[in-house]
Amino acid sequence: MLFFLKSLLRLSTRRLGLTLAVAAIVSSLAVPVANAAPSDANWVIKVAPPTSSTPSWIFPFQSGDTFTITNINYFQNLMYRPLYWFGTGTTNALNTSLSLATAPVYSNANKTVTITLKSGYKWSDGSAVRAQDVIFWLNLLATNPGFWAGYVPPLKDGTPLGLPDLLSSVTVPNASTVVLNLSRAVSPDWFTSNQLSQVTPMPQAWDIEPTGTVATNFPARRPGLTGSLSAVGNRGTLATQSAGCWGTNWVGNGNHGPSSRVADGQNLYGADLSGTTTVVTNANATQAFHCAYVRYTLRSYAYDRANYATAGTGTARIWGVTDGPWRLKTYSYTSGAISFSPSSTYGGAKPFGKELQFVPCTTNDSCFNLMANGQVDSGRLPLKFVPPITSLARVGTFQPKALRTKGYTLSPLYSWVTNYFPMNFQSSQGANGKAKFIFAQQYFRQALQYLTDQKSMIAKHMNGYGYETYGPIPAKPANGYTKLTRSLYPYNVAAAKSLLQNHGWSSATPATCLRPGTAANQCGAGIPQGTPLQFNLEFASGSDVLTGMVNSLHTTWAAGGISLTLTSVSYDTVVGDAFSGSTSWDFANWGGGWLYAPDYLPTGEPMFATGSAANTGGFSNATVDAMIKGTLFGGVTLASYENYTASQVPVIWMPSTVTLVEYRGIKGHDANPLDTFTPELWHH
Repeated sequence: MLFFLKSLLRLSTRRLGLTLAVAAIVSSLAVPVANAAPSDANWVIKVAPPTSSTPSWIFPFQSGDTFTITNINYFQNLMYRPLYWFGTGTTNALNTSLSLATAPVYSNANKTVTITLKSGYKWSDGSAVRAQDVIFWLNLLATNPGFWAGYVPPLKDGTPLGLPDLLSSVTVPNASTVVLNLSRAVSPDWFTSNQLSQVTPMPQAWDIEPTGTVATNFPARRPGLTGSLSAVGNRGTLATQSAGCWGTNWVGNGNHGPSSRVADGQNLYGADLSGTTTVVTNANATQAFHCAYVRYTLRSYAYDRANYATAGTGTARIWGVTDGPWRLKTYSYTSGAISFSPSSTYGGAKPFGKELQFVPCTTNDSCFNLMANGQVDSGRLPLKFVPPITSLARVGTFQPKALRTKGYTLSPLYSWVTNYFPMNFQSSQGANGKAKFIFAQQYFRQALQYLTDQKSMIAKHMNGYGYETYGPIPAKPANGYTKLTRSLYPYNVAAAKSLLQNHGWSSATPATCLRPGTAANQCGAGIPQGTPLQFNLEFASGSDVLTGMVNSLHTTWAAGGISLTLTSVSYDTVVGDAFSGSTSWDFANWGGGWLYAPDYLPTGEPMFATGSAANTGGFSNATVDAMIKGTLFGGVTLASYENYTASQVPVIWMPSTVTLVEYRGIKGHDANPLDTFTPELWHH
């Protein structure tokens, strides 16, 4: 998911480095039930969330523009538990103690997967969490795959890269068991960590669709919306009866499952894309039609942010049905002030505190002051308040006196992240409208990386609390996946200028194309003579570190002949633009790249496979696609994939920062590489 300053396969279950073998099962991590202080019963847990990052999407089925760590880890997962939970302590391994199901069982040469739900987990309306709730999520995915941010379409050769395309049939032997029959053998580690990890069971109470005259706004042959997804205009009266999407039938169980393709590699789903082709046949076509209505209805309610927690509204009645440890009490998207109450029906360990509050802060200074004044139990220490260090060995050795006297403990966190920002391979914005043709040139992308001074950014803007990113696999925490130990294109202005000038560009800033054409010493296809290397870079406001780094880019890229216009906008705006599919942006930097979650094995299909929903820039490379396929199904090592993808520079690699987590007098506090958030386990 997107990481804000925020999914390589060596098929093994052994622990690596800081116990980062993701497929290892952590079932021995005990939920703390003893030593809780009597005062915990009256404890209001107060947390300062990441600066200027307010949860903005409650429905746990989202498109890429809301696929963020803030929305998932710090909001949705508190109320709606994923089928499988990953990350506790210093590990990002599968944790069966916090999962809704026992570890999946693979059989039939890894083509059949059996999921068994645990007993005792309930929705807040009293109904049990059951197999049909899993099928509900799968049905929403099958009828509208393009609206799920984690969806990766099949390759052009037809190879499926995930759900729902790998499914040939789904059966429900009983109320607690789901059996997935796959069209090909899979790696159990990958399928559990990158596919089942994305499933969030959904209650029957959400099986609703538009009623009344509003339903006519949905075209008869294609249940899509013709206008805005506003709460008022497209959902009609809240239906109280089942709409038919929730149940024991997977919509792909007709004559065939998702398999039809068109030339661009996208699947055709009758309930999703325009046209008449459908892959859900016979009786299931009707069910798929209703599932699309359901998804659009729930999406409409998710846009109704003002009423997420307003008692008595349809919105509150929907999102108030939870199976997690917390229920939403108050919510303000405008201020960022949010509170939760413990759920009395949660089947796991109940929260110790009586309430959870998010105390918003919009600047580094205001976030620091919340802690300095003892107003929050946990927060993040901005790097501007720590002295410079020259070695990461000194991370965590300094604690500001103001926080030390308040009793805070500092816990450094290396996130399971690769930091980058994308360029738009479809852009018609910069370079006199020719940006997409320039971005298509590998030599140009290599020049950009040569002009990115990661070492200087770490020293000047991170006070030394950072480390370089070399490619698509996280450099830290220590792990057995990455093999790159240096940048393939380290900061070198002379090398960048040589690349550009050898391909026909002038030595000015902005450089202009002097030799148009497709020969080895010319600018490249689609680039006319006189085209300037002049682009726009949009970046998220609210972070001193990010602002400093993009200003550094402005300087170093100019030294190589590339002119940037910088535009600071909100985090939500940057992400929204990056995922819009628009041709009107060149570079978009939200400030942290990609946290491998809920795709916990860094196999590349979410970010770099052609057509993936999270492939924000639209990068497409046949060799990279083939290598991704090889890492999933055998024949290609992660090291080979990592090295080749890094050489292509599909994005601009940027340094990652060490997150400094502060907490005060808390036992059970969890700062792990996945940045999962479990305040229900906190106690004194």
